[in-house]
Amino acid sequence: GGLFVEFGATDGAVLSNTLLLGRENGWTGLCGEPNPKVFQQLAVNRRCNVLPTCIGPTTGEKVRFILADTFGGNADYAASDSHADKHEAYQLQSEVVEVTT
Repeated sequence: GGLFVEFGATDGAVLSNTLLLGRENGWTGLCGEPNPKVFQQLAVNRRCNVLPTCIGPTTGEKVRFILADTFGGNADYAASDSHADKHEAYQLQSEVVEVTT
């Protein structure tokens, strides 16, 4: 068995890179997800340790987090990936909360 760490785990099932590692291969690990809308489902879907945690370059920093299920994330980086249009749409709907890294 191996060890995995997955941040931005959403519900722990959709697009998960570690789900089968835990269920089928006996790996243990940690999944982190700061979005309170999906964190509870993460805790139900996964047997590993789960934390409502956001990562960032500085520990203890308050950041704006876009609540967009699979497309959520730190608003500071929202325009820099291939899902920028989806991030912007969620921000316009005021689906943003403050979380601590």
